[in-house]
Amino acid sequence: MKKTNILTLVFILLCNISFCQLEKKTWLVGGNGNFTNKNYSDNSKTNSITINGNIGYFLNDKFVVGLKPGFTHQSAKNVNSRVFSNLYQIGPFVRYYFLKKDAKLNLFSDISYQFGVVNSNNGFNGSINKFISNAGFVLFFNTDVALEFTLGYSTITNNTVFKTNDIQAGVGFQFHLTK
Repeated sequence: MKKTNILTLVFILLCNISFCQLEKKTWLVGGNGNFTNKNYSDNSKTNSITINGNIGYFLNDKFVVGLKPGFTHQSAKNVNSRVFSNLYQIGPFVRYYFLKKDAKLNLFSDISYQFGVVNSNNGFNGSINKFISNAGFVLFFNTDVALEFTLGYSTITNNTVFKTNDIQAGVGFQFHLTK
């Protein structure tokens, strides 16, 4: 009990003395992950785990542009088969923080487009297009480290075979680096 109280106090103090780095000419490096589970009426189901990294640069206060590489592993199961797919993607992103740049807790929105490839154990190999729109909040522990929580929508398309639309929740870390 005493340990919990001490850890809580340290956490509160760190949050109260911290400020964030949402200023022009700051680098943003980090990433997040999410899990998606879908069950269908025909007793099939799909699970996916996605990990997205990011590296960006603040062109203006609170406004970041950059690249977002990603990896998704999907497992689809129905009565007759099980299919495993790996998706590798990369593309640009933009992010904007809405509250004051020195707020310890901030709200943001980001949009990204990713182009990539998919490889499956059922022989399907091809290209994909992925569009992601996220909103969330970020909690700054100090001037350089932040924990983010996101809620978003993604759509993945292939010109001829499939299209998926997902609502996803994610969690990740961001590092704000100055020169």
